Amino acid sequence: MKPAIKRVLWITLLLIGIPLAMAAIAIVVLTQINPNTYKERVTQTISQQTGLVVNIGKISWSFFPWLGMQAENISLQNPQLTIDDPARQLLQMRKADIKIKVMPLFSGNVQIGTLRFDQPKVIYYLSSNGKSNWQRLENPASPPEIASNSTAPPLNMIDVEALVIDQAEISYRDPTQHWQLKPVNITLADIRLQNQILLQPVHIKLEAHAEDKNIAKTEIDIQLNSPLSLQVPQQDFNQLIAQMSPLSLQVNYRDSAFPQGLKAKINNNLHLDLSKNQLTLTELQLDVADAKLTGNATVNALTQQPQITALLNLAPLNLANWLQKNLQLSLNLPSDRLQQVSFNGELKTDGKNLSIQPLQLRLDESTINGDLVISNLQQPIMQANLQIDHLNLDQYLPPSAPATSTHTESPPNATSNNSELFPVATLRELNVKTNLTIDQLQYRNLDIKNTQLKLDARNGLIKITQLRANLLQGSVDAVGALDVRGTTPTLNFKPKVQGLQIQPLLSALQQKPMFSGELNMDGEANTQGQTVSQLTQGLMSQLNVNVNKGALKDINILQKIQEALNTLVPLVSALLPNQSFPKMPAALSNDTEFKQLLASATIENGIVKTQQLNIGLDQAQLHGDANWSLVNDQGNLHFQVTLADSLVNAKLAAIQWPVNCQINLVSLPKCGIDIGPIRQQIEKSLASAAKDNAKQKLNEELNKRLGLEGGANAEAAAKESAKAALQQQEIDAKQKAEEKINKVLNKFFKQ
Repeated sequence: MKPAIKRVLWITLLLIGIPLAMAAIAIVVLTQINPNTYKERVTQTISQQTGLVVNIGKISWSFFPWLGMQAENISLQNPQLTIDDPARQLLQMRKADIKIKVMPLFSGNVQIGTLRFDQPKVIYYLSSNGKSNWQRLENPASPPEIASNSTAPPLNMIDVEALVIDQAEISYRDPTQHWQLKPVNITLADIRLQNQILLQPVHIKLEAHAEDKNIAKTEIDIQLNSPLSLQVPQQDFNQLIAQMSPLSLQVNYRDSAFPQGLKAKINNNLHLDLSKNQLTLTELQLDVADAKLTGNATVNALTQQPQITALLNLAPLNLANWLQKNLQLSLNLPSDRLQQVSFNGELKTDGKNLSIQPLQLRLDESTINGDLVISNLQQPIMQANLQIDHLNLDQYLPPSAPATSTHTESPPNATSNNSELFPVATLRELNVKTNLTIDQLQYRNLDIKNTQLKLDARNGLIKITQLRANLLQGSVDAVGALDVRGTTPTLNFKPKVQGLQIQPLLSALQQKPMFSGELNMDGEANTQGQTVSQLTQGLMSQLNVNVNKGALKDINILQKIQEALNTLVPLVSALLPNQSFPKMPAALSNDTEFKQLLASATIENGIVKTQQLNIGLDQAQLHGDANWSLVNDQGNLHFQVTLADSLVNAKLAAIQWPVNCQINLVSLPKCGIDIGPIRQQIEKSLASAAKDNAKQKLNEELNKRLGLEGGANAEAAAKESAKAALQQQEIDAKQKAEEKINKVLNKFFKQ
């Protein structure tokens, strides 16, 4: 054999044999050494460095092809706590197992098969003073100094097939919570380090089950699956860069409110850069029980005061079905409502404040644009500017209850009238400033345009600084305030109405449209109470009302007067035999049409009192007063009608025709003429006419007698006789007139 070949063989044998020999020597040495001999020294060293009590049970070796060490019954305790204190026990572990390949050690490489921890149990207690059982009252002994001339041998590569934490249990307790995570399974696979640099992504798999022991049936299941890439530039962990892409996380939440569970799935790409102190989530996909949210998020100032910016998009969602299916919550809406709900917005928060700018919310056929800012999340101060293109509130009203065959007479809304309207405690905490604009709004079939609402709520005082809308060919402007700072809520309201059509408004409010016309009104109203009944009974107001080109529906006052005049024709003809009786128009409408209505109205204790009520008709004038009860929706209308000279003669025009009406919301008004005052006027007129006729006849008789006889005595006697005759004729004429009047009036106007 040539010398060169021999040298190569020797070198080869040495390269193979020396490691084998060293491995054999290591095995022999390890088999002869009991690892438990050094257990006490190891535990004491750890205790000195940590200040905690460390206990390790049995330690054993395993050999080729893996060099392994196994430790059983490991525990960690805080010696500062008493033995009977359950918080003393920090950690318990049934077994820790590590296996290392022997041969790579000779080349400076560490190849670990599986680093396994079985059934570790971690206990974390947090006391009411904020101190945990893991905190030590005294600093541990300083670790021994390493000689400056000693250096650790370099490790070229560390290769770990898997790090496994199996069936772990984590218990967390504070004065208000007691969470238990059991079991927790964590696997980190394919860990390859070279010179402290991760050569390839580590695959992480985590499964955990969590329960809140203080709240029954509160459970959370977590599953995480993702590769993890790490970079540590210049071995400086402050420059750490980590990436999990793709990251898959599933969470299932259950409690008494969600017995079937609420499942959430999160998929995204996570990038952490400590040099920029930034965390980014891209291609975010959040699926919560089929509600799909997508977007991107960035967290800046991660280790200081985190600032989150997120662009989020909620895909169209059948919200009504989602609430019913997952929350067992029914909103009692029509079946076709909340079928298409979506959201787009940019969210920003620093943990103290939150904003969504811009914000776009799609609600069925309606689109809401604007922005929302919440300052001081601990005690929220909210400011919102919202604009809605169109909103049909009628489509969101609960369906009407079916009519029943039996009907029980009871006050309407008896139950709701006694229900509390204002959540006082919530309103006192409300701190909101809102500017709302609705281009087109529909409510009770009313088309309302350009609605503007400005509201400022603070410390129990809710101010409406502007309420404006155009509807029914007119406009409504109002300001008001609701004050819940005291024991009883108080409400103040100042309305101003211009050119509003009354008839469609009453129809929309499901009231009998007794009136029509163009309403103009201004004034002020205030009340106090917590229920509808209290607010109604305590209502106080002063209003000025002006109605143009209107009508009192289904009743014609002139027709009532015409009927009365027709019954008075015989009496009037007797009174004015030489003058024809003027007739009113033959054809009259069913309504009392008027040019203008003016009134001053007050409301006191639920009673509407209208004074100085003046109504101008084409050929008549009405003036009077009205009373209306807001409690039972009934009232009386009293007025007097004066006919125009162009319609009747002067004497009839002087008569004031009293009219009384009973009004309610469910039937036509009942109106009638009070014949008493008219009867007195006619009696007086007829008596005066009879007296004039009697005087005329007496004078004629007197003149006749004076012409036939002469002398003073005869003249005196004639005068006395004429005087007596005149008195008797006056009595007879008056009696006959009264009999005639009573006969005619009792026939036509008997009450």
